[in-house]
Amino acid sequence: MRIKRNFTAEEVEQIKIDAFAAGEKSTTAIADAQAAHALSEIARSAQHALSALAGVAHEHRTTSADLALAVGRKIADAALHRFPEAPISAALKELARELEASPRLMVRCADELVARLQTTLDETAQSVGYPGAIVVKGDAALPMAAFVLDWGDGRAAFDPNRRRRVWPRPFPRRWRPKACTPNP
Repeated sequence: MRIKRNFTAEEVEQIKIDAFAAGEKSTTAIADAQAAHALSEIARSAQHALSALAGVAHEHRTTSADLALAVGRKIADAALHRFPEAPISAALKELARELEASPRLMVRCADELVARLQTTLDETAQSVGYPGAIVVKGDAALPMAAFVLDWGDGRAAFDPNRRRRVWPRPFPRRWRPKACTPNP
């Protein structure tokens, strides 16, 4: 087979068009392959970013819940400090039916609350119809707002410090003021 060395202008033009089309087809194929590879990388990066975002969202929800619990504890502590007689008054109202037959209710509370609780409990007893005597005594071992009710047939107690031991989640370090965090 012999290679043709002379070409007409039309043949040259046709070969040029064919070669250009082949080059263009090859370049298009390479560009399509590169685009597919880039899309694959974008998909992988998006998947990684979405996984990281899901982790951040979960941490945010957890942190928000912890913050809500911490705020709730602070509000409860402030309420107990301001109204230390409220838990015992509520307990007396709840236990009214059990206490009906008891002639005397013994109450132990913090020394500072004796007079205040005596008045509050007398008013509460009158409102629920408790006919027995209520004796309030101070106990230096009990913290503020804590109490022990003893009516002979039963006993009830409340210790605001115990709920902290039941739920001992520490206040997250990132929420603490800088002065509270130990120096590394």
